[in-house]
Amino acid sequence: MKRIVFIILSVLTTIASHGQVTEYRPVVEEEKEWLYIEVSHLFFYRRYYLEGDTIISNYTCKKLYYDEGWCENVNPNYVSWHTPHYGVYCGSILQERKETYLYQPGENYRRKLYDFGIQLDSVLTDVTGQPMRVTGEEQVKDSASHVIRKLTLEGIISSEARPPIASWLEGIGCTYDLLNSGPIYPGGNHWCLYRCDKHDECIYIDTSVEEALSQNGIGLPSKVLSIRDNHPELDNPTLIDLMGRKVNTVKSGIYIRGGKKVAIK
Repeated sequence: MKRIVFIILSVLTTIASHGQVTEYRPVVEEEKEWLYIEVSHLFFYRRYYLEGDTIISNYTCKKLYYDEGWCENVNPNYVSWHTPHYGVYCGSILQERKETYLYQPGENYRRKLYDFGIQLDSVLTDVTGQPMRVTGEEQVKDSASHVIRKLTLEGIISSEARPPIASWLEGIGCTYDLLNSGPIYPGGNHWCLYRCDKHDECIYIDTSVEEALSQNGIGLPSKVLSIRDNHPELDNPTLIDLMGRKVNTVKSGIYIRGGKKVAIK
C-alpha cells in the first residue's frame, strides 16, 4: 500500500514539475488556419486553411488549400516579380488518433505527415521517406498560456557536421512548413510559422516573428490573413482567377469574387 501511494505521489510531482498538462489536440480541426512568413526577407506569407470534406479510399478527409501573397508595406520593387496564388488545392489530410496523413493531389495513397505518439529517440521517416530521429522534447506556452509539446527531429543520413532539423508543435504541425514536416538545414530561404488560429481562437503565435515584422515596418492583420485583408479591391464584383489575375473572358472553372471562391459552369 505504501509503495502504491509513493508511486502516485511521484507521478503527481512529475506532472507538477513539468507545468500544466493539456489534453491532446489534433492537427486536423475544422476552420483551422496556419500562417507562415518567408523568413529571409519577411516579404511573403503563405496561409493554409481547411475547407470542405472529401472521401479518399473510404476515408473522410479534410481538403487543404493555401493562399500565398505579399505582406503589407513592402516595397513593390521587391515583389513585382512574385505572382500571388489564391485558393490553391494542395491535398487532403486525415487524422487518425495522434497520426496525420496527407493525400497529395491526384493520389489515392496516403503519406504519414505527423505522428505525435512518438517519444524521445524514436526513429521515423518524413513525408518524402527520409529517416529522422527525435532528439529533443520540451514544453512551450501557447497564446493562452497552455502547454504545448515541442519536438526536435534531426535527419539521420547526412554528411554535414550540422544535421538538418525540424521542429514540431503538437496539435499544430511543423514550424517550417505545414506540408514539409521533415528536417531542413538552418538558415537560408524557408518559411516560419507565425501563428495558428481556429475561427476566432488564436492557438499559437510566435512573438519573435511578430517583433521582426514590427522592427522592419512590415504590416500584417491582427488575425490570420485572408484574401480580403490584403486585397480590398476584391470586394468588388470583379472576377479573379486562382493566380490572382483579373478575368476578362469567363470560361467554366473556379474563380474568386469578393474574396470567395465561386464556380462558373
